[in-house]
Amino acid sequence: DESGRRKPEVQQDSVFEIRTEAAYVAGQQRDSSLVDALLDAFETNKSKEVDHLLNRNILEAVGKIGSEVHLNYLTNSSPYPKKYVLLNEGKAHAIYQFALRGMTTEKGTAEMVRFLTEEYGGSATLIAAHYIQRAKDIDIESHKFQLLQAMIRSEDPNVRMCLASALGKSGSTDVLSTYIGFLKKESDPRVIINGLRQSNDFPYIEMIDHILALLNHKNDQVAIEAANWIGRNGKPADYRFYLDYVDNVSDSGVQIAIKGSVLKLLGENYPKTRGKIVSELKTAFESTSNPYEKAFILQSLGANPYLYQTVHDLAFPDSALVVKSKGVEILGSILTDYLPSKSKGVQRYYAPIIMNFLNEALQSRDIGMIAASAYSIYAADNELVKSRIDSSLLAQAYSELSMPADIEAINYCIQAINKHIPGAAI
Repeated sequence: DESGRRKPEVQQDSVFEIRTEAAYVAGQQRDSSLVDALLDAFETNKSKEVDHLLNRNILEAVGKIGSEVHLNYLTNSSPYPKKYVLLNEGKAHAIYQFALRGMTTEKGTAEMVRFLTEEYGGSATLIAAHYIQRAKDIDIESHKFQLLQAMIRSEDPNVRMCLASALGKSGSTDVLSTYIGFLKKESDPRVIINGLRQSNDFPYIEMIDHILALLNHKNDQVAIEAANWIGRNGKPADYRFYLDYVDNVSDSGVQIAIKGSVLKLLGENYPKTRGKIVSELKTAFESTSNPYEKAFILQSLGANPYLYQTVHDLAFPDSALVVKSKGVEILGSILTDYLPSKSKGVQRYYAPIIMNFLNEALQSRDIGMIAASAYSIYAADNELVKSRIDSSLLAQAYSELSMPADIEAINYCIQAINKHIPGAAI
C-alpha cells in the first residue's frame, strides 16, 4: 500500500532484510566512513514500496554518523508526501539523531514542527516531540503557538509530556495563560509533572497562585511536584505564606514536601522557624515504621544542605537499608551538587565533614551505603575530596563485595580510585 509498508508478495525477502538490518547496524557502529555507502544504497524510486523500510533505516543511520553537510542536504530537501510514512519516520529520526550530536538547522526544526502540527502516521510525530524537548539551542520562540496547539490537540500523552517540558522551558509569558489552563485540565499526571519540572523560567508572580492551588491536586505526585517547584523558585521572604498551606492540604507526603521546600529556601537563616520544622520532621521520621516514608522525610530534611548532621544521625543508625542508602545519597549530593558553586572557604570547611561521613559509609559493610558513598566520591571534584579520600577504605570495601550481585558498588569503587588516585591498588 502507499503507507510505505511492505507488500507480502515481494520476492527476495531475505536479501531485503539483510540490507535493511545492515543499514541499521551501520548507524549503531557510529563509523562516519560508512556514510557514502549508505547513501549509495538509498533507493530514490519511491514507487518501490519494498525499499521504504530500507530507506528509513538509512536515513536514521545517516543521522547517527553523518556530518553537517548531510544534515543541511537533508533539511533543504523537499518534504516527503504524507503517504510515505516510513520515509517521514526516517527523516524525523535522522534530524533527531543529528540534534543529539549537537547539530541542528532552522529548517530541520521547522520540519519537526510540521510533523507535530500536521497529521502524520507512524512515529514521526513522537520523534519530533522528543526533538523539540531535547534538542539544544533550537529556536522554538517562532513556533511556540503552533507547539501549544499541538500539545493541546494531541491524544498521545507521550507527545504532550515532551511539549509540556519544551514550552515550560521557554518561559514565554505569551503562552503562559493557555499553558497553565492546559495543565489544570490535563488528565495524565505525568504530563503535569513534566510541565511543572520545567516551568522555572516563567515569572514567579504569575505562577505562584497556580502552584499553590496544585498543592491540593487529587494526584499526590502532582501536588508534591508543586511543592518542589516552591523549593526551586520560591522566595525566602514568603516562607510563612507557604507554611500556611501545610494545614490546608490533607496528604501527609505533600505536607512534608512543603516543609522540605521551605527548609531549602531558609538555608542558614530564620533559625527559630528552621528548628521548628526540623523538629516536626524528626518526629514524623521517628513515628513511622515505613522505610520509604522515612527516606522521603530524609529527602525533605536534606533539601537544606546545612542539616547534614541531622540527616546523618537519623539515617546511619536506622535498620532499613533504603533509609541508610538515602542518607548517604543525600550527604553525597552536598559534595557533588552544592559545594562546587560555593566559595573556597565554604568548601574547605564542609568538604572534610562530608568526606568523613562517606568514609564511615564505606566501612559499614552495607552494599547500598558503599555504592552510594563510592559513587559520590567518584562524581565529586578532585579538589573537594583529595585531602580526605582514603584508598585503603575503598579497597577494603571493594574486597568485601562479590560478583555479580554487587557489580554496581564494585564499579563505583574502581571508578573512584581511578579518578582520584590513579595507579593506586584496589
